[in-house]
Amino acid sequence: MIRSGLVIQLEWCFLLIVLVSFIVSKINTRLTCLAYVMAIIFFIDCLLIIIGLKETLFKLDYVKMIYIVGILHFIEGIFTFLWGGEDSCPIITYRGKKVAGGYEASGSWLIPLLFFSVGGIYVPLIASVVYYNQSFVKSPREKAKTMGFLIGGYGIIICSIGYLVTEGLMTLPLGLLSMPLLHEFLFMIDDYIESRPLKYSLPTKGIRVMEVMGINALGITRGDIIKEINHKEIHDELEYCEALKSAKKFILKIEKIKGEEVQIICSSEELEKSKFLFLPPD
Repeated sequence: MIRSGLVIQLEWCFLLIVLVSFIVSKINTRLTCLAYVMAIIFFIDCLLIIIGLKETLFKLDYVKMIYIVGILHFIEGIFTFLWGGEDSCPIITYRGKKVAGGYEASGSWLIPLLFFSVGGIYVPLIASVVYYNQSFVKSPREKAKTMGFLIGGYGIIICSIGYLVTEGLMTLPLGLLSMPLLHEFLFMIDDYIESRPLKYSLPTKGIRVMEVMGINALGITRGDIIKEINHKEIHDELEYCEALKSAKKFILKIEKIKGEEVQIICSSEELEKSKFLFLPPD
């Protein structure tokens, strides 16, 4: 960034970014993103110009901040694509009147945004890029790759907007306004993706495993369906618990998340140690 000439002097007005971020976080946490904060600050700036206090208070280099927003989102896109789906937990909600199982994935990464010198020692100003997403139609890893690609593309577009503003091919107000609008477009795309059929729907036969909370020695993973125990159909968690009391050895009929069916032979101790979290019935 320094080699490309993108050098930003650290001034007190950067505290305004922190202050605005804190205030808007009380309204909606998504507004803490710099894409929204810079547009809000520009609006405040315009009001200060109208009342004649602009030059006496602060002066931000908005064009360079557009580049910063683009670069941070490009980095966030890369991190999300690579690691966004690694930390996830099951969630259960309703889609209309139907029970919907899904996963909540998140990731947070610290990036040295700016460097300033204190007594000859360079100190970084740290920026945090955060990924948070709920998925009911894809696995957490699949969804993270999709969103990582989209977020990275958003970052490239914002950097391009910064270039257009620099070259005078786009006005600064339009460039700043486009950042939150395009960011909202990302949420619209996410809503469209989530409108597709559920990946972890309630099965017509058997019970769906949403999480293995114990020792996973049976090869049963997230999304699999336990259909039969010792050749007897299982319809809910109560029948599953009752089946565990009926024998010491079990033959499980499992429908894997990809559709194939397998049989697993195990002991009651192995089943108990697995500690499954099931998708509850309607």
